Amino acid sequence: MLTGALVVGTLVGLWRRERVRSGEGYSSPMVAWLGKRLFWASACAAGVYAFGPVPVNPSWLYAVALGLTGGAAGYVGHLPARL
Repeated sequence: MLTGALVVGTLVGLWRRERVRSGEGYSSPMVAWLGKRLFWASACAAGVYAFGPVPVNPSWLYAVALGLTGGAAGYVGHLPARL
């Protein structure tokens, strides 16, 4: 589930990135920075759940998957046109 969220987020980011290349939009370094932070916060939360003895309900992994998707989409979609 988490791998699928990462793939979907990356594909949505690439789809949104085309508007930057065609000149219809602009890239926002702040949104890319926030997306990267959201992605890593969600990845750390999933790692704590997977490798630590944290007694939580497994249904909150849906929120982690949503954070991974949004973070990857925000990061990839708002990178500058040229790195």
